[in-house]
Amino acid sequence: MMDRAADKLVKEARKVSLAKPEIPLLSNLTGTWMTDREACDPGYWGLHMRGTVRFADNVKALLQDKPAAMLEVGSHKILSKLMKSLSKGISSGDSPLILSTLRHPRDKKTSDSQAFGQLLGDLWAAGLPVDLKAFRSEKGGRKIPLPGIRFDPYKCWKQSDADWSVKEPQQGKIKDIAQWGYIPSWTRKWIPPISRPGGEKKNWLIFSDPEQEALSMEVSNLLESQGDIVRTVFPTVKDRLGMDEISFHINPGQPDQFGEVLKQLESQSIYPHGILYFWGIGPADCSGVLEKSYYPFLNLAKALSVQTVLDTMSLWVITDNTFQVDVERIIPEKSALLGPAIVLPQENPQMTCYVVDVQLDRISLDRLAGQILRECVPSKAVSEAFIVLRGVNRWVQSYEPVSLDSVEAPGSIDKDGTYIITGGLGRIGRSLSEKMVGQGAHVVLTTTRELPAKENWRALLAENKLDEKMRTSLEHLIGLEERGGQFRVVKVDFGDEWDIAALLEDTIREFGGISGIFHAAGKANLKSLPDTTRETSEQEFASKIDALWNLDKAVALCRDKTGIEPGFILLFSSMASVLGGYSMAAYAAANRFMDTFAQSRCISEGPSWIAVNWDDWDFDYTKEQVGAYEKTTAQYAMSPEEGYETVQRILSLPDPVQILVSPRPLELRVKQWIHQYAEGEDHPATLPEATESAGHEERILDIFREVLGDPDLVAEDNFFDAGGDSLLASQILLKLRRNMKEHADRITLNSIFEYPSVKDLVAWLQP
Repeated sequence: MMDRAADKLVKEARKVSLAKPEIPLLSNLTGTWMTDREACDPGYWGLHMRGTVRFADNVKALLQDKPAAMLEVGSHKILSKLMKSLSKGISSGDSPLILSTLRHPRDKKTSDSQAFGQLLGDLWAAGLPVDLKAFRSEKGGRKIPLPGIRFDPYKCWKQSDADWSVKEPQQGKIKDIAQWGYIPSWTRKWIPPISRPGGEKKNWLIFSDPEQEALSMEVSNLLESQGDIVRTVFPTVKDRLGMDEISFHINPGQPDQFGEVLKQLESQSIYPHGILYFWGIGPADCSGVLEKSYYPFLNLAKALSVQTVLDTMSLWVITDNTFQVDVERIIPEKSALLGPAIVLPQENPQMTCYVVDVQLDRISLDRLAGQILRECVPSKAVSEAFIVLRGVNRWVQSYEPVSLDSVEAPGSIDKDGTYIITGGLGRIGRSLSEKMVGQGAHVVLTTTRELPAKENWRALLAENKLDEKMRTSLEHLIGLEERGGQFRVVKVDFGDEWDIAALLEDTIREFGGISGIFHAAGKANLKSLPDTTRETSEQEFASKIDALWNLDKAVALCRDKTGIEPGFILLFSSMASVLGGYSMAAYAAANRFMDTFAQSRCISEGPSWIAVNWDDWDFDYTKEQVGAYEKTTAQYAMSPEEGYETVQRILSLPDPVQILVSPRPLELRVKQWIHQYAEGEDHPATLPEATESAGHEERILDIFREVLGDPDLVAEDNFFDAGGDSLLASQILLKLRRNMKEHADRITLNSIFEYPSVKDLVAWLQP
């Protein structure tokens, strides 16, 4: 296709006076240093135009000279990422500094001059010569005062009772993949008896279901016996809010009615200090669980997230059949409620949220009510978010390390095996298929899109009229074909169990069996709680909750018809189901369901179901938040090669029902994201300069300095550059809303992300 163009290029090159290179050049055609003869040969440039680009060989040749730095000149970072990948095996002492001259085109928060200035600063800091005069031209500089050095007295004498053992907690990404694995575990833990300061009375709101009213009423009576004020909410099918002196009747499917209840309580000066949500108990079967459990609690979380009352509040979500400590029965849909339960206090740091799972038939009702009361009114704060009550035993969730030891080549993927990858044309699906085809496996990729006929792929790419997703898909498939890979691409509707069964049967008919299924389908539609709708949740649930039930049914249909079933089904879940995260309520809910679904199948007949909670894979993200991503999460992400190696190690484990993959210490992350510590009210002593008379910039800057722990922060400093993340952003939001009530309704978490410096935020507030 390029022959005619190459011939024209050669003819034009003959008209040009070619000369020997004045600086060394690496040839993409040969993979090594360009010779003078090649540079002066017009025919060489024709071959260069249509030959294979040997960039990897170029990098290897360049690294042999041990350069101090390698620069990518252009408006992207693709080559920089490739160079970093190709230089991973080099010792840290010989590894070059790899930099880009310009910002990523999707980074809207950084200007070209800022990016180039950062580049020069990095080169200068590395000890490389930089001609700053040439850069600044005739521009004059300005003197910037630096903070003085503090010489505070500090005693360094050894104390007799001090612990002098050497403790070096690992920071950053863990290099050894074997140390990335964790499994969920449960530990018995005692809760101290009830203790409350004398005379302190609280307001409570209890969500009680008439079908399970006895337990909630027992707890309500215990609270009232202590002198507390209790109001109760009952579900109704009516469209209008009903209320009397002590109770409300609301339609669980009407989000606005939850907010109306809270406004009524505020107007009566009995806004709740605590909420007990008993609607997580029942029904006993799987029918209608999301409607009775998840969606009502999502509506409550949405209502709480937009309230103007910013006092501290605690929620206790009482469930059953949600957690599995041993092999007790669980209903996977019930665990979806954990998504908003985890994210609610992360987006609203004045709140805490605990999930307490009970078994009604294991203990008397009055004793169980007493246990729940102790959870709600403990003598000291409880940090664990998930509590399981089984008889007289109290369990809290933890995560234990498990070694992901390396496996012998060729690993756990059979050379002649057949594997189905759902979501096969997504980032992870493409990465898996590329590695598997390279090992000689047969791969079936599923997609929900209609692909053009195979014979038209190259022509369509040449026309350059395809959308980015289709172009990427076709380029990947052509790449698999050129490698001689054995693969098929099939459009499948995972909302139809019969369509999935047909996929399984066709695969068995063509390849003789199915070694395993990798369920990597999914689309993260991230929304903060106030913006999370039923439609948002349904989009997340379609590829995870609905798809898994249909896949389970399809496996049974296929087994009954052919006598063959997959060897395993590996579910690509996410660490979000464990840690949550800003805007991840529905996403975490869907992934938590997958974790629980795998647990529910661990003792059943059929294929092995494995849930793997993945941390970030390091792809070339094109989100608008790429700048924030690169400054926070990207440094810990695993490469696609590391991800595939981890897959093989997990498959080699005996009975791996659920494995968490975290390239950084998980215990610290659980304490940061999951343990419950509500932000109390700010007092004047906390923010001495944030007074009503102070200007916006001064008040906001004091809050940023306090939360980020940086007294030297200036208004121009970027929130993410100063070490900010979504948890710190939520703390800043709370303090801004409490101390700047005139803007409380306007400021959101998105405001902090979109205007990440104090100066930007002030300009937005005062246009």
